[in-house]
Amino acid sequence: MKNQPQQVSVTRELGESKAAVNVIATISHEIRTPLHAIMGLAELVKDEIISDTAKRHIEKILVASEALLQTLNTSIDAARVDREGLYIDQSPFDLLPVMENASKMFALNAESKGVSLNLHFDPRLLNSRYLGDPARLLQIISNLLGNAVKFTEAGDISLWVALRRETSRERQIYFAVEDSGIGIPKEYLERITQQYSQVQSAQAGRPKGSGLGLFITKKLIALMGSDLKIESSARGSRFSFTLSLPIDSSQAADPPQLVSGTLVRVISKPSVACELLQTQLKGLGAHVDYSEKLNVEHLRHLPDLTFVDFEVAIDQPELWQSLRVQTPEHKLVLLCSELDTRVPTLQAQYIGWFAPHLPSDLLQYCGSAGLLAGNNSRSHTFEQERVRTRRRKQSMCIFCVDDSPTNLIVLKGALNKLGFSDLQQAVNGVKAVEYVQAGNEIDLIFMDFNMPVMNGAVAAREIRKIHSDIPIIGLTALSDQEIGEHMQEGDFDLVLTKPASAQQIDDAINQVLRNRYSSVTPTEQAQ
Repeated sequence: MKNQPQQVSVTRELGESKAAVNVIATISHEIRTPLHAIMGLAELVKDEIISDTAKRHIEKILVASEALLQTLNTSIDAARVDREGLYIDQSPFDLLPVMENASKMFALNAESKGVSLNLHFDPRLLNSRYLGDPARLLQIISNLLGNAVKFTEAGDISLWVALRRETSRERQIYFAVEDSGIGIPKEYLERITQQYSQVQSAQAGRPKGSGLGLFITKKLIALMGSDLKIESSARGSRFSFTLSLPIDSSQAADPPQLVSGTLVRVISKPSVACELLQTQLKGLGAHVDYSEKLNVEHLRHLPDLTFVDFEVAIDQPELWQSLRVQTPEHKLVLLCSELDTRVPTLQAQYIGWFAPHLPSDLLQYCGSAGLLAGNNSRSHTFEQERVRTRRRKQSMCIFCVDDSPTNLIVLKGALNKLGFSDLQQAVNGVKAVEYVQAGNEIDLIFMDFNMPVMNGAVAAREIRKIHSDIPIIGLTALSDQEIGEHMQEGDFDLVLTKPASAQQIDDAINQVLRNRYSSVTPTEQAQ
């Protein structure tokens, strides 16, 4: 009997914990639904014919929404970690977009403090795909970068992604976030990864965080088979880990290279960003001509591509205007600052490259200047697959099922953007089953999970009874734990977590089609 009050207390705590998790899960879904709509619609508008300035503003809407989503994910994980545990998915993904998305989230905040945020991405890793969990990796890097920006008032922040070693099946990749911030006292190094733990002295004058980011980050890295290493001093901190990622050989491609003999001129004051740009160009095979200032000789001998920092252009306006007039289209790139009001005074007829200066942008500028050697962005095998997929898109009918009108608009807009035109829709599971029962031709179904009348898993099950060969891709804002409680194995060919980008939707379609048609010969696929 003596233990009864303690047992009651423990039971009450467990019940309260479970209730808190359920509340957070419900709120999560309520937030994710409009957030998915915001991100999806912004993604669609970004590709419309609008000004460059408007495109940058829309990009910032997407970045801010992604940052909100990562904060939401961390909060949910913290609430569930004891009850359900965390999970890691395995799916094919490109490493570069994950690292670039994380950089974009914090670049503007860093720039507003006069801090340079730089992505050092090993060129040997370009055009490679891996098997892993891109959403979790984005969450990890976002937490680390967020802390770095928060506690760095001057200097630089660097995100390093480098190849350590490789085999025919996997690559060992090193990730690090390094800052020149205030550092962490030695006695706090072990404590800061504990739940709700913060260095109070470091919070002075800053909004207090939840103390959950590093706690969740360390657990996620451990689930991926690695350890979070923390090094800190008065000169700054470095958070690093190494992952062994299996290679997705189905879409292998050689790293991009520039045309032999390409000469690129970089004119900028010395900085980490300037050194990084030169390193990236040399990694692509370019000969780099560096100068701190413009001079008359630059006008006499134009290179294949020129990068000029906007501060140099402002300091030497006459030489800049001469260079701008003489340089052919697509051959001049101005390194700009979003926050500096002097940039618009430099006039048009140049490409404005706004921070963060990312590898994918550099490849785009080199491609526009006609400097990429061959078609390095795709292998011959992948090109054949792309042609076959394009032909399928022209004849495929895709059935979209979702109870949210906005989500339907976003999904259909993304599919239109990808080249699909024959799209049908239903607003719940019952309507979807009735549509299939009526004998309508369908090639692929996108099915929302959490719908009234009949949820997506039950609807998929009923459709399987009618046509077992129709590929069904699930869409959900729920966790694996939640959806697993209601879903049977085989209900969906694949499940995408909302919000899903057009690229993720395209990857999912290609993956499902490859799995479905793997027994069909290339000749039959091309027909």
